[in-house]
Amino acid sequence: MKKTPSPSATLMTRNAGYPSAGYSWYVVVVLLLVYILSFVDRSIVQYLVDPIRADLNINDFQFSLVHSFSFSVLYTIMGIPLGRLADSRSRRGLLGGGIALWCIMTILCGKANGFWGLFFARMGVGLGEACLVPCAYSLIADYFAREKTGTAIKYLLERHHVRDTGGKFGRWTCFSVRL
Repeated sequence: MKKTPSPSATLMTRNAGYPSAGYSWYVVVVLLLVYILSFVDRSIVQYLVDPIRADLNINDFQFSLVHSFSFSVLYTIMGIPLGRLADSRSRRGLLGGGIALWCIMTILCGKANGFWGLFFARMGVGLGEACLVPCAYSLIADYFAREKTGTAIKYLLERHHVRDTGGKFGRWTCFSVRL
């Protein structure tokens, strides 16, 4: 007579080598908070159009370059190489370095006293933020079994909720704290 394993034994075998579910979901929540922070950082510039244009004496075209083009160039181009790095190096170290870079570059955005300074600082923000998605995907794959990875990524990347939360916080920050 062949004995079938109990469902809990099968689950334990399937989850062997992964951290506990509580810790894995904790990692997803932390990554979600970092994701919200990245959207705040990314969107705060759009609420400060007039003060930035007046302070740096730049026109609409220059502002559009600073707001979207400078950020997106390195954000899109560096996604694939950073994804390769995330697969072969320390994901936490790369993510920490990316967060540190985008925070430093955000400070430099505030300190910029001309178009080119702000342009290159925004490029640095884009480079730092480009680390987030590849590292987050790789970390989730490390913390969840294959059949649960999609669910964890789904909760992480509910973009409209993240964007709305980040945008509301950025708007509140800009209008509550007058520069």
